[in-house]
Parts: sequence; structure tokens; C-alpha cells
Amino acid sequence: QKLQDRASLVGFDFESIEQVFEKIAEELEELKEAIQKGDKRYVEHEVGDLLTAVVELARFLKADAEECLQKANDRFEKRFRYMEKKAKEMGRELKDMTLQEMDKLWLEAKNFDYE
Repeated sequence: QKLQDRASLVGFDFESIEQVFEKIAEELEELKEAIQKGDKRYVEHEVGDLLTAVVELARFLKADAEECLQKANDRFEKRFRYMEKKAKEMGRELKDMTLQEMDKLWLEAKNFDYE
């Protein structure tokens, strides 16, 4: 994000949020192509480009990308721990549950994000 801030100081920047969204869509399509080709280095390159484009979106929105990611990780951990706890209360383990059962617990956990 700091690199992109520096680039914007000399005018190397998107002019609108629509352009940023277009760039994200472009990078996502390139990632899909890389996946189809099955070249790990190409996939990693395109994942990096997609991440860079998403960081640009955060910068454009005046959000700190690293802080946003850390908060998302914290939410994920909180939700996953909730799922583990609920499964245990049911006398089960997550690894033995279906994806649909886990999704149900995940949706329950999301209800507590804003409390």
C-alpha cells in the first residue's frame, strides 16, 4: 500500500473506483487462465497481481489494507472457534461434519460479528 501511495504522488494512479474494479476483474480473469494452464509460478504471479489490485482498492477507499486483513483474520478465527465449540457441544468434531453442517455453524457464527 505504501508503494502504491508513492506511485500516486507522481500521478501513477487510477482516476476512479470503477477503474479499480475493472483492474480487479481483469486480474481475476488472468488468475483463472493461469489456473487452467496449471503453471504454479504463473498462478502465484497472478495471485500477487490480484492481491495488489485489492490493496489498490483499499487505498482508493482510504482504508488500511493490512488492518482490514488483520481484522478479517480475527473474524475468521472467532467464527472458526465458535464452530469448533458448537460441534463439541453437539458431541461431534468438525472433520466429521458435512460441508452443509459446517456452513450452518459458520452462518450462526457470523451473527456475532457486530456484537
